Amino acid sequence: MRSEPLAPRVLIADDQPDVLEALRLLLKGEGYKIESAGSPAAILEAIDSEEFDAVLMDLNYARDTTSGQEGLDLLSQLRAHDTTLPVVVMTAWGSVEVAVEAMRRGARDFVQKPWENARLLTIVRTQVELARALRRQHKLEAENRSLKPDVRPLLIADFLYWCSFSVCNTTFALFAARRFEFDVVHTGYVLAAFGFLGVIVQVGMVAPIVRMIGVLRTFLLGLAIAAAGWGFVAASYSVPVFLLALIPAGIGVGLCNASIVTLVSHSASKDEQGKVQGAAGALESLGRTIGPIWGNGALQKFGEGSAYVSAAAAFVVTALLMLSYHPVETRN
Repeated sequence: MRSEPLAPRVLIADDQPDVLEALRLLLKGEGYKIESAGSPAAILEAIDSEEFDAVLMDLNYARDTTSGQEGLDLLSQLRAHDTTLPVVVMTAWGSVEVAVEAMRRGARDFVQKPWENARLLTIVRTQVELARALRRQHKLEAENRSLKPDVRPLLIADFLYWCSFSVCNTTFALFAARRFEFDVVHTGYVLAAFGFLGVIVQVGMVAPIVRMIGVLRTFLLGLAIAAAGWGFVAASYSVPVFLLALIPAGIGVGLCNASIVTLVSHSASKDEQGKVQGAAGALESLGRTIGPIWGNGALQKFGEGSAYVSAAAAFVVTALLMLSYHPVETRN
């Protein structure tokens, strides 16, 4: 929608030239830019070619000077063209019924001829201000719809990711103890190395990758690498293979941890950031609570590798879900 001009534009319409001239002089003296039309066809041509803040029109034209039917039929066409355009109709004394019908069909107000200048100016000024406010609201809503993605896929993905992440973290010691007979000391060494790898990824890898492919693709890449890494961990039966598989697992998690936080923080406008981040924080907490229950339950019932297989599958599901999410990379 075009930006509003400094001076309101009003289209006046009547089949009597003297009436048009009186209206033009009155409104021009109040700072309005005036265009005039002498027939329904001329009105439609004017609004098709220009944008107006209001239309002030007579209901009766040359074909029928008493019933107002031409003007009533025209109202429907004006409403179909622009629902925000205020139309004020003019009627003769004794035509109140026609004015009421015009209001029913979408006119915002009516003026009886001969009019009182003060009342006519008040009505026009009020309708112009209301129309401009309504158009600003529609413009903001349209901009908001175009800028704001649907955050539901992101919030669901946020929950699934932290569930899967917690599965991998909380079952690690039990997995290593059962499959490789690691004691607490060996498990601690491996976890320390795994944590150090995560720091290297977040400090040295995330920013360059985000610059190259964007935050969303970085998250998807991390999910793919994490799914492959934890799948290899589940399939490993020797310590060297296990330690080797932890490298892609750590890289994937490092990429995901940083990028999911960024995606959430950039998913809403300033006015909505608190709400979205609050929901994401609650879902992360829920995921970190459910993850250990899920992981340890799977490990106990289906064997030590099942927890990581299910986590890897959840990473894949999260990636598929995020394919339907379209973030705005730059947001005020």
